[in-house]
Amino acid sequence: MLYFDFVKDRIINTIKTDILVQSLLANLLILVGVLIFMTPCLENEADFIMEGLISGDYASGTPQVSVMFSHFLTGSLLCALERLIPVLPWYFIFHYLVCFSALSVITFLTLKRSSSWESRLLTLAVMIYMASECYALPGYVKTAAVTAVAASFMILSVITDEGSFSGGKQRIIFIIASLAMGLISSLISFFVFFAVFMLCTFLGAAYLIITRPFDNKSSAIRAIASGVAIAAGIVIIAVAFYYLDRLHYFKDPALSASIAYRLGYEKCLSFGIPSFKFREAELAAARDALQRLGALDPSLVDTNERLLYMAQARLIPEPHEVFNFLRFEPDNISHVPFIYLWSFLAYFLARYGDRKTRIAVALSIISGVLLLFVMRMFLVLGYYRMYTLEIIPFVWFFILFFKDTHYRLEEAMAGKKTLIMLAVDAFLIVYLSFALFSDDLPFRWNDEAIYDAELLYADVSFDEEEDEAATEAVTEDASGQ
Repeated sequence: MLYFDFVKDRIINTIKTDILVQSLLANLLILVGVLIFMTPCLENEADFIMEGLISGDYASGTPQVSVMFSHFLTGSLLCALERLIPVLPWYFIFHYLVCFSALSVITFLTLKRSSSWESRLLTLAVMIYMASECYALPGYVKTAAVTAVAASFMILSVITDEGSFSGGKQRIIFIIASLAMGLISSLISFFVFFAVFMLCTFLGAAYLIITRPFDNKSSAIRAIASGVAIAAGIVIIAVAFYYLDRLHYFKDPALSASIAYRLGYEKCLSFGIPSFKFREAELAAARDALQRLGALDPSLVDTNERLLYMAQARLIPEPHEVFNFLRFEPDNISHVPFIYLWSFLAYFLARYGDRKTRIAVALSIISGVLLLFVMRMFLVLGYYRMYTLEIIPFVWFFILFFKDTHYRLEEAMAGKKTLIMLAVDAFLIVYLSFALFSDDLPFRWNDEAIYDAELLYADVSFDEEEDEAATEAVTEDASGQ
């Protein structure tokens, strides 16, 4: 009896005092809650393709390691697990494990920086949002994004000595963990990793400039140099593995042409305006290779048209394009649940923070609008879920300033009353956002289809298009008569 009491007291004390245990338990409870109240499902056609390839649902009938949009090593791991225990949904399990690790890292580092009740409640709200995106509607772009954010957070923690382990040996382990997290992100989606990692690097540098956490110039130079070295190491390793993946496709004649399509689609999801156009011969070769792979019919892929548009896009936008962006984009962005969390955090930091947090809010607004404009105009990325990838790093940017906010109202100076008011505020913004978008989330009580997958191609045959055109022509003739 005494032994069981001792074990119980030890467990309770560990939960109360160990931030790592608290982070793991909190994210585990959120994951269980999502699985209980929601029916997880994929929302991106690319994820459907990769899940089908590793499950052997296409022409070959056997698991395929060449999953196209993720690294072939990722495909090899999933195929091996699929062969070992084919009854389990390994594609979901893999992304759940990676997201759980990344979200636990973000939670741990946030609470390590500040374990006040304000930070705890705000962190819980942020994790609920991220978990709903990563667990209810999983996808490789989201997994790569949150993992890149976790890697960036670890690097920043090493630089500022906030949230890192004490001791040289533990610090090395922490650096290795950041390298591993960045590499995993790149193996899931190299271009999403690169874009999010670079955005987090910019925001992390802005945080250092705003807060100036170093005692003197020499310590600042040493810290920043170590951060640059770690970040450069992650990027170099990621690039090496990326080209290893390309060699995997080029060495196989049956797959070599499909790399052209994949690179084109990745550019649409990542960065820059491609300076090339698909030639007919390249399209024909890609069509042949993809049909052998059995994934999709690229003759209907609208990504080709998107690439052509991007290749012809101007770097200097026309005035009417800027006007249309300011006119219509507020409505577009209002359909993204994450924007409400970002707005709440922006208000919270501006209202209860100091000068540093208000500067952070202003910087986030300006740089966020500019980035949104670039995505909309030059990358032709206008569907709602892609905006989530942009907002996640900016939410992380606000997380860095949680320790600089103090939720204290004159009419509620007592600690319990203040805590209750903050809990109500945090719960309200989470509840309202989920209520507003309940039809877009796969809750178990929703009987109808939850969402339309982000398709890589329009599932319309040319005959149907001709029939529709003929019908419209007849209608116009009839109306004219």
